[in-house]
Amino acid sequence: MSSSLILVVSSILETPGLYEELRNDLSLIPNAVEEALRYRAPAPILQRVVKEDVEIRGKHLQKGQPLIVFVGSANQDENKFDRADVFDIHRHPNHHVAFGHGNHFCLGAPLARLEAEIALTELIKKYASLSLPENFTVDAIENSAVYGLRSFPILLAP
Repeated sequence: MSSSLILVVSSILETPGLYEELRNDLSLIPNAVEEALRYRAPAPILQRVVKEDVEIRGKHLQKGQPLIVFVGSANQDENKFDRADVFDIHRHPNHHVAFGHGNHFCLGAPLARLEAEIALTELIKKYASLSLPENFTVDAIENSAVYGLRSFPILLAP
């Protein structure tokens, strides 16, 4: 299972009734993918270098200074997203920065989105239900650069 699909499926399965809602309306799949990208940024931290002296909200940054950008945190910002801690596929607008922004926007973003949408659509069409084993909780790997899971056992029903 691809990492983008794991992001989406794990978020869906943690939200009661959402799998059935998506089965009943496949047009919601792109929304589910976008919300999973916001909710669980695939690359939660980025490293950058300041190109020129700048002041941002009263903080002075100097040319050449290294930066660590917390994308995962930005996507959970309550000032930008109402109920940011809730996985909500009906969120609109959903201007997350999971793939970066501007010059640093990920070139692979359209492919990752398309891959997740196609795979999720086929998964939903094939299986009447997906579920997590009883008492399973998502256990993210201890890596701040890339989001992933230690294991992801799912139960499939045709």
